[in-house]
Amino acid sequence: MDPETRLNIEDNIRTIQDAIADINRALASEPDNVLLQEMLLDTYRDELSLMRRIDGISNTGMRRDDI
Repeated sequence: MDPETRLNIEDNIRTIQDAIADINRALASEPDNVLLQEMLLDTYRDELSLMRRIDGISNTGMRRDDI
């Protein structure tokens, strides 16, 4: 994976993790807030989607068809 792509991925992961932490802090104050709960689930889905895409990128890069 090229360095620019890696930095972009790391930045995206940090952004998602920061959002999860922010939402969890807000939920600590408002545990019954349905909007915050939905935001948290959506953010976890975004994180999972990103991880799947990363896995696809790395698996594609690791494949060899010259053997």
